[in-house]
Amino acid sequence: MLHRYGTDPAYNHWRGTVPGQHGAIQVRISQRNPTPLFGVGLIDAIPDEAIEAIARKKLPSSTGIKGRVSRLKDGRIGRFGWKAQTATLKEFVMSAASGEMGLELPEQHQAGDPRFPGRGANGLDMDANECFALVTFVKELPAPGAINPADDHEAVQIKAGADIFKTIGCGHCHTPNLGGAEGIYSDLLLHDMSPVLEDVGSYNVFVENQPNAGNEAGDPSSVGAAGFREWRTPPLWGLRDSGPYLHDGRASSIEQAITLHAGQGATSARRYADLSPRRKRQLKAFLKSLAAPTRQR
Repeated sequence: MLHRYGTDPAYNHWRGTVPGQHGAIQVRISQRNPTPLFGVGLIDAIPDEAIEAIARKKLPSSTGIKGRVSRLKDGRIGRFGWKAQTATLKEFVMSAASGEMGLELPEQHQAGDPRFPGRGANGLDMDANECFALVTFVKELPAPGAINPADDHEAVQIKAGADIFKTIGCGHCHTPNLGGAEGIYSDLLLHDMSPVLEDVGSYNVFVENQPNAGNEAGDPSSVGAAGFREWRTPPLWGLRDSGPYLHDGRASSIEQAITLHAGQGATSARRYADLSPRRKRQLKAFLKSLAAPTRQR
């Protein structure tokens, strides 16, 4: 990971030299929008069998939708991260602490400085107990739930929007419930979203040999981690309060996020575009009802 700014005056100049061709290696920089942490403890607890079962679920061929399980090198199922590249919540939190925050951990080294290969940390930044406490805190973060309508009119609009959500096919991938995670609105599977949204997956300092990186087409029949065009279906719980949207934050509104769906999401995006203004408002009312957890006292 290359942070946008650095304390070393020479860093910014060096950072500008990173993208481009370096011998046989083409280096690209990709922006990432952090994923919300709503209800991640429930996601961690979803049985593998539930994810495998929904991957086997047959949809009408006319939908053009076929998600697949993100299967890591060691055979475990990935469920966290934009590319479902991480299997457990502990690994997800620790990789963020080491790769994004630059912390040295008992089981994971901090992200190195590519300018100084081999230079390591002088000692731990967090011990095992602190790591356990951090993971436990994140695991206990509450899951979102739908807001209560302010009145009967709003209730009718939300209900109509939920029906439209199903009708235009959003629920094929954004499954309302999965393995005990009620209201998650995700199948946690990888879907081909076309070259419009293609991007690299794993990020840290110069990760080599990314699993399945050559799978540029995001072939759903392939095995391994995500291809460039494949993305995990992001859970929609807490949607109202988690913008901007998409993996790089390019969508500033829910409407933009919908219209930018391509590949296996193109049919739903087209059906959304064909909705009347009234039905679009109803769908938005439903999606806006998926709010972040309220502060607990």
